Amino acid sequence: PFALSASDALLAATQLCAERKCEASVRALQPTSGDRILPEWISLSSERGNISVAARLSYHGVPDSSANGAMTVLFRLACDARTGSFAPTFPRTMKLLRYLACNDIQSSESVALRIANAPSNRRRAAANRSTGRLVKEAFDGLVRSMNVLGQRVGVGRSWDDKDEQSASIRDRSIGLACRDVSVSISKCCGFAGLFGIGP
Repeated sequence: PFALSASDALLAATQLCAERKCEASVRALQPTSGDRILPEWISLSSERGNISVAARLSYHGVPDSSANGAMTVLFRLACDARTGSFAPTFPRTMKLLRYLACNDIQSSESVALRIANAPSNRRRAAANRSTGRLVKEAFDGLVRSMNVLGQRVGVGRSWDDKDEQSASIRDRSIGLACRDVSVSISKCCGFAGLFGIGP
């Protein structure tokens, strides 16, 4: 087991760092003690360098009886081993959500027609008001806030304890990043529930 080549050792180290980053982020967002940061209908789990985002869905205030109270996995946040950045990934069944998250023109025929029929100097403005733009911005915001949280929990950044207040400042910094993630992840779960597996 210790006869690894340099490339294999580097690959193993980056995979280990990605897994640790995901685990630390999930622990920060779902503390075992203290106040709950995420809404109770959202649950996170860390698995092999990914964070699975699951939610208990209800439409029009009526819980989904077919799920028996179980959480449905909406999407995953994969930690890229090359850059250390998070990237959202979606199941194959959520084709519309994948198109919207990329702001792809294939996501809506009406948007494609509106853009095609607009004068050439107004096409960019017509595309900026689309649903795809809103979904893409929501998931981009989630990626940014998760990257900040990943750095603040200590993976990818080192903390220097200069005095006795350093630990409390670090905890406050992590708490602020967790609140940002909570807002972003709630919005993305709403989009995923609506466009991914909506009725």
